[in-house]
Amino acid sequence: MSLPTYNHSFTSELINYPDELSKEKIDEGLALPRETFIEDLETFITDLQTRREYYYKELTDSYYLLTYALNFLSILEAKESLPKFLEILNEDEKFTDYWFSEFLEPSYIAFLYYPFFKDDFDALLELIINKKNNIVHNGLINIPAQVALKEPNRKEDALDFYKNLIESIVQLEKKDSPFDDVEIDTLIHSVLLIEGKELKEQVLQLYDKKLVDEIFFPKERAIKEFEQVNRSIRSNLKLKLDFTPYEIFENSLGGLFTYELTIEEKEKLQEEFRKKIQQMEIEEFEESENDYFPTYYDPKTDKPLYGRNDKVSVKYQDGKTLENVKYKKVEKDVKEGKCEIVK
Repeated sequence: MSLPTYNHSFTSELINYPDELSKEKIDEGLALPRETFIEDLETFITDLQTRREYYYKELTDSYYLLTYALNFLSILEAKESLPKFLEILNEDEKFTDYWFSEFLEPSYIAFLYYPFFKDDFDALLELIINKKNNIVHNGLINIPAQVALKEPNRKEDALDFYKNLIESIVQLEKKDSPFDDVEIDTLIHSVLLIEGKELKEQVLQLYDKKLVDEIFFPKERAIKEFEQVNRSIRSNLKLKLDFTPYEIFENSLGGLFTYELTIEEKEKLQEEFRKKIQQMEIEEFEESENDYFPTYYDPKTDKPLYGRNDKVSVKYQDGKTLENVKYKKVEKDVKEGKCEIVK
């Protein structure tokens, strides 16, 4: 299998860089001629697709390489690369699971694909309905809601999108549905996010068809929140779209693409949350708190210890050591006993 050829040596060297690409390297890439660099990035992604077995077996810790290429294309606003972006969405699940793995945040996908679909809900609907994997679609489902939040005059368009998506889903029996519980949960939350009371009956059809795992979102709670959306939904208001290139790289590799709130919105939400705490049973509060402040645990002591971006040093059973790596990168190996944290 032939190796790819690139216009710039920078692109061929991407596989040699660590997961934390330095600001200097990001600047170096963005200083390259736009057209030829975009061509290189698409070639780079094609190589990840073509030689996938090589990467799966030989470069098992290189999960961030696809994200490198997608980030650069996003920063360059390479709308001409939409066909390549769509190829990634339609890849088989093994491919998307390997390259995105558990580090992928739905908010990153929403950010990444927002420019492509914000003005074309029909194409987005077709893509989601005909999806081929369950890795990246939570973020896609949320895009119309984000558009409606930023452009209130387009709320009707967003509601039409969700109405059509629900109608497509309810036609399927649960055993035949390609939509998993998390995606259905995202769909319901997206409707509530834009206070789509008009779709209450459609959403309840998802429950009637047994397409909702009520562990995620009980029917009684959904009914209540159509009357008054609670903090857990309204706190994720507007997707932040003005990240610097450095923030894009930092957040896409295990961080969180945060949502922006005005000072007034934050104060209002804090007041609502204080009132809600006073009304909630202690068990419900603890559950809600855990939803917002995920904790990472030491697998030996089961005590809270590491955040995903905390730096640790680990030693593997074969003697190999990794120093000052983010916990997110070795978390799976630590939990499986393949290595232990030494400091």
